[in-house]
Amino acid sequence: MMQGMRQLPEEQRQQVREKMQHYAPQLRELAERNRQEFQAIQQKMLLPELPRRELEADFARQRELQGRMQAMNQQMLLDIAGLLTPPQRAELLKAGPR
Repeated sequence: MMQGMRQLPEEQRQQVREKMQHYAPQLRELAERNRQEFQAIQQKMLLPELPRRELEADFARQRELQGRMQAMNQQMLLDIAGLLTPPQRAELLKAGPR
């Protein structure tokens, strides 16, 4: 997406940056919590006795966090797309993740 931003007029680039900055703290927090859950899962998977119920709860928390991150990323994308013209949105889609 950042590559496609270079093609935008400065005013639109600033608007897109503002949208991204708006979501960044929440996305960083969710990503950090997800990383912590992943580490906890890894540690528990290596225990001599597998704490299955704890791991099931950890996996459930991780799924919930990942769902929240995906929803927030999608909301940010919608907010940014709302700033763009149809041809600019087409370029955004081409430049986006594969």
